[in-house]
Amino acid sequence: MMAIIIFLLCYVSHVLALSTPSTQHFLPNSPVITTGVDFAAWKNCFRNCPRELEPTIIELPEVLPPDFPTGTLYRNGHARFVADDEMPCLHPFDADGMIVAITFDASKPSQALFRNKFVETEGYIKDKEMGGISQRGLFGTNKSGGSMANLFQMDYKHVANTNVIHCGDSLYALWEGGLPYLLDPLTLRNKNGRGKAGLTDLDGLLSDNFSAHPRYDPARKTYVNFGSVFDPIKSEFRVSLYEVDATTFRSKRKNSVTPNFVLDAPALIHDFILTTNYCIFFINDTRINAMSAIKAMLGSAGFAGSIEVDKDAEHSNIVLIPRSLLDDKEQDAVSDIDLFHDERVTVVKMDRHFAFHYANAFEDMEG
Repeated sequence: MMAIIIFLLCYVSHVLALSTPSTQHFLPNSPVITTGVDFAAWKNCFRNCPRELEPTIIELPEVLPPDFPTGTLYRNGHARFVADDEMPCLHPFDADGMIVAITFDASKPSQALFRNKFVETEGYIKDKEMGGISQRGLFGTNKSGGSMANLFQMDYKHVANTNVIHCGDSLYALWEGGLPYLLDPLTLRNKNGRGKAGLTDLDGLLSDNFSAHPRYDPARKTYVNFGSVFDPIKSEFRVSLYEVDATTFRSKRKNSVTPNFVLDAPALIHDFILTTNYCIFFINDTRINAMSAIKAMLGSAGFAGSIEVDKDAEHSNIVLIPRSLLDDKEQDAVSDIDLFHDERVTVVKMDRHFAFHYANAFEDMEG
């Protein structure tokens, strides 16, 4: 099964990629890994995809096993690294998101149906219309037009390139710097129109950003997620919690409350962990590097690079937020919670470290 999936993803890259793979480099006298790591497949993840294909039948290298499920595998990732005017993305995270869908049918065990489409974000549409890059990237990619065109341009491009969730009759293309894009799972097009019209606030639940890494709770059949936003004027970082039904991707509650927490410094929060009773975040001491922030405003660096971890700090913080706050009936009771000093939140100190993604978590018999 894994061999088939890897083949398909490699096939996608070979069919769509415009550039040729670069030469493989190894350190002198270093052992060459021949098992466990597919360097060619990894490099294909960073090759420019020049076009979208019509639905295409792929002949598989092996016949699917009899118990292989019928269904569609959806993937989202950065795929457009070079604009039409040859302007490159300086960081892969700034590249436009593309949805890949591979459908397996148990009645046709030697074939799969492949289709792909770029998420029609506002930035992607403008890029195609102007033939270049219309907005700056959060990680350092500049818009076309030279240095003056990027001066004080802080409206960063929503690239919708990090994750995709299939719920009910819809897909949700996620990127932590904005709202989700609502897509049709068959055509992969925006359901409500191109550009900003394709965004969804989940029927009023969301007010700003929505993380790309929601966590599924099989017991409650819900997704729990967070959104974070930094206000540089107030020097305030705000984290909000959300819970949605796993079928509708909407809140089950008639009067939803949104617990939100504040910190007095920016935080690097990309992912979190969910247990029966807690949302768990790992938070390091961070600060804004003033010189890097000035460079970002002047268009010579990405804003993401201006947030730096305090390497002299002795501890990192494990923050346990009770999920019961999502059940509160009064919004005022769960607004502007001081994340590190509210008695409802547990903060555990541990040796300083940095982590970006997490596999799983559980609670033992003692909670």
